[in-house]
Amino acid sequence: MVVSIFFCTFVEKLEGMELEELQSRLEHLHHLESRENGPETPQKAYLTMEDSEKNRYIEFLIQQKEERDRTIADKDAFIKNLQNTLDILKSMHESDSRKIDEMLAKINDLTAQLKLKNKQTFADKSQKGISKKDKSDSASKPKDRDRDEEREGFDGTNCEKPSDPSDLPAEETMSPCPEKEERPNRQGMNYDTMQASRRILHKSDLSKLPDGAEIIRIYDQKYSFEQHVEIIQHDRQMVVYKTKDGQVKTAYLPYDDEDVDSFRRVPGTHATSDLIAYIIFNKYLMETPFYRELKRLMEEDMRICDGTLSNWLSKGVPHLKKMIPYLLAMALEKDAIVNCDETWCRVRMEVGGYKKKYIWCLVNKAAHIVIYLYDDGSRGREVLRDILKDTQIAALQSDGYNVYMYIDNELDDVDHLCCMAHARAKFKYAYEQGGDERSLSFLEWIGQLYGFEEEYKLQDLPPEEIKRRRNDGRTTDIMIAMSTKLNELLLDENAHLGDMMQKALRYLNKFWKQLFTYRKDGRYSIDNNIAERNIRPLTVERKNSLFFGNHAKAEMSALYHTFIATCQMTGMSVLKYFKSLFSEIAKGRTDYENMLPMTISLCKAA
Repeated sequence: MVVSIFFCTFVEKLEGMELEELQSRLEHLHHLESRENGPETPQKAYLTMEDSEKNRYIEFLIQQKEERDRTIADKDAFIKNLQNTLDILKSMHESDSRKIDEMLAKINDLTAQLKLKNKQTFADKSQKGISKKDKSDSASKPKDRDRDEEREGFDGTNCEKPSDPSDLPAEETMSPCPEKEERPNRQGMNYDTMQASRRILHKSDLSKLPDGAEIIRIYDQKYSFEQHVEIIQHDRQMVVYKTKDGQVKTAYLPYDDEDVDSFRRVPGTHATSDLIAYIIFNKYLMETPFYRELKRLMEEDMRICDGTLSNWLSKGVPHLKKMIPYLLAMALEKDAIVNCDETWCRVRMEVGGYKKKYIWCLVNKAAHIVIYLYDDGSRGREVLRDILKDTQIAALQSDGYNVYMYIDNELDDVDHLCCMAHARAKFKYAYEQGGDERSLSFLEWIGQLYGFEEEYKLQDLPPEEIKRRRNDGRTTDIMIAMSTKLNELLLDENAHLGDMMQKALRYLNKFWKQLFTYRKDGRYSIDNNIAERNIRPLTVERKNSLFFGNHAKAEMSALYHTFIATCQMTGMSVLKYFKSLFSEIAKGRTDYENMLPMTISLCKAA
């Protein structure tokens, strides 16, 4: 700005100026311009120094440089020392990491060995992978073979080739799987899950506050839980009286405000609905044998025999049997998907001795229904035929037991699915106990199939999308690889297959179609594990109680387990359900279709 103003003034007066004045003004102008463009260069101090002063200044600078060099050298040594320490620590860390990896590998190996040893020691023979060989020749085999033996014997004896890979669906484009969503922020969530159904608040006596105290706030604090465990005997005061017309009568005359329903007994017993519900809970859900239940009751100062307990529970059987047809109708509704399994039990015969019988299990996951059936302990095909009748279900899933082949032979409209978990287990036994490493390929392929199913579950895909993905290129490639390897091993006379490997290959070959039928519908499951899980309470009861006293008690167990498992599937409290059920029975209610676990809370007593 200053330069501009000066220049304008300079131009206006240019004509009247002398040459010397003009040069002086130009020098002035350059000086101002340099000051505007940047700071003025300071004058160097040594230019004005004497020689002696310059020498002293040079010595000072040399001394400063030497001090800086020593400081830098010290720092370099310190850094080098730190680097050496870091290298040592890194080496120690790598060594420790290798040792940890080796120890983890040893732990995993020992864990696997222990698991296998426990399985060989404590598991059933079918789970151990031990083939059951007859001690005598085939002519001397008993007609009533063990169910597990029969199942294993039917895992495929005809070495039929699986489906031709060329018949498999064409490869489809697979969309990438999205990453698993992160867990939501938990801040502010309530984790206080410890609570009781009944709450008693003990209030503070505010009159006991110190003089002059000022209340800031009042709140309720959870302090303790108390349990009352006692059995109460209710006696009624009976009145014998004579009417005006001379008739003698006996009656109980309750007060108007008395809750008679609280101690109303179940017909045929001296027990209330609450007491029977507790006995059912302990006997069939907690799997407590009657002799242990008697000990519990004796600890509560009640005297009773096991025959009485069994008799009380038997009074509920006629009512439960009338409810079974309604459950069956719901479980076997049109287009339903049913999982089926069965297990054995030991029943004492009237003529003496014990005999192996069977209980069937039906599961409809969508309807939240589990049904156990004891048809005189039979395991024949006629039982399954009688159960299904003219059903219009979409599919039934089972294991490889030969009775289920009735579905393939006679029910063309029903899809029969077999359990992939059984196929995997056989290859697992072939590797762990048979030592055949060729089974690892099949285990890897089956593991990939289960990985796909886990993806569909995590993504919460609809059935249509699940069906599409089950028939895409990934699954097809696995099926082709499995089929190729299966044919290769079965047709190779020099394969040297062990018994367990042969059993695994024959199972896969025999039930190839049934194992992969799950790809037909997105609602179908890859395995029958839901039925396997629901059969376990019966196996636990078998281990705890050892046997049933007769057919009636075996049937009673199947009935009570039916409603217990159905309650658990529907999310209803087992104890509350049986309290409500027997309370309604005590009142004379008979609308059994409205007394199921999924309907009893919706309807009033008739």
